[in-house]
Amino acid sequence: AVPEEYVSVTFTQCKFYNEFQSDFEVTDSIEVPLTLFMDNTNIAWGRQGIKTMESGCFQGEAGSDATVFSVCMGVPHMIPIASATSPTVVKYKIHKKTEAADTAGGLIVLYMGANDTILGGFSRRYFSSTSKLPSVPNFDMSIKRVTINNNGSYQMSTFGVLFDSTFLNFSQFSLNSHENETYSGANGLPHDYTAVKQ
Repeated sequence: AVPEEYVSVTFTQCKFYNEFQSDFEVTDSIEVPLTLFMDNTNIAWGRQGIKTMESGCFQGEAGSDATVFSVCMGVPHMIPIASATSPTVVKYKIHKKTEAADTAGGLIVLYMGANDTILGGFSRRYFSSTSKLPSVPNFDMSIKRVTINNNGSYQMSTFGVLFDSTFLNFSQFSLNSHENETYSGANGLPHDYTAVKQ
């Protein structure tokens, strides 16, 4: 019953690194394609309650019934790809292994080229009325260069606070839905998860 209104959302601590999945070399007089893809789906969420993070949120004043509303917005991820063709976007909802699928609180987004090559990607928190936040708080970051394992799965990490640090580390990430795997955070502690391909 509350009319809509414009609010200001301020970002104070946003920093993203990006890395090409193959070396990007520019030579004089040679034209090399470079495409920037931006994903702005699922970047905003509102809730009845206090804001869920310091930067990127607006929190209203409590009403006469002490109800507080807040709205938060993540920064759209911009992924650079050294290709002239459009990739296929594949998304995976991540939830704790022991929880139901509708509790997914994380999202892995991969930009795929021909022959299932990963051209780039990022991780992001995912919000729904039933989602539960991931065990690792820093789930919003671009993916560093990935490597393929002997069994066809991928080892991939996301950037951390600095270019040479990481927030998330997946040692056996499959391109299909999978479970019974773990990822670790910056502190190295393992977290069981299930990934559901969308």
